[in-house]
Amino acid sequence: MRGLTLIGAALLSVMSSFAITTWSGNYTSVTYASVTASTHGINSPYLGVRAVDNTGHKLTLSEVSWEIDPDTYEVDVTFTNSFTGTLYISGPWPSTSSAPAGFKVSVGSDQDKLLVCAGCETNAVRRVWGGQAYSSATYGALSWPHTCNAGGGVTVYVYITGNGVVFGVDAPSSQLPTLTATRATIAYNISAIPSGAVPLGSAVNNCGFGSVTDLRTADN
Repeated sequence: MRGLTLIGAALLSVMSSFAITTWSGNYTSVTYASVTASTHGINSPYLGVRAVDNTGHKLTLSEVSWEIDPDTYEVDVTFTNSFTGTLYISGPWPSTSSAPAGFKVSVGSDQDKLLVCAGCETNAVRRVWGGQAYSSATYGALSWPHTCNAGGGVTVYVYITGNGVVFGVDAPSSQLPTLTATRATIAYNISAIPSGAVPLGSAVNNCGFGSVTDLRTADN
């Protein structure tokens, strides 16, 4: 099984039915790392893995891959290029998907925020798309200053790509107020969910966000 921990994965303590802990180890100029269960200390095959290099860049799935032995819980990590930085292993995550909370997109109480996985603060979640496991215990958010768009509403597409959540806005930044994202990134001139991305949802902002279209798929 491979795992990907998303949306701020420094998971030392989570108030949920699953106590998530995180092991970390520092590496210098390596292309491969093997971490045994006796080293990371997490007695489960349902693990999240993330690598952050010495510049603070979180490696994407094109830069790092891993395998988790389902019997011994050993984690074998392969880096595309020579890696210097910190490797994090977190768990145990739920063994099955945690719908409906898992990466659900919702509107904040003031209608000026779009949230992803708001329930993850109190419930660790795990879902699987395309054989890839995604897990989280924190939320992502897009904050949009309260404005009314004379030209009509602007659609925001929410999806996972690389190793994080993206808010894709169907307009250029020059036509919008200053938007900010928490534990996520913003992309502009996005008119649909990009090919290869994991769809989460969409919503239209016009004097605030309206209802959300849930685009999550079943586990596959």
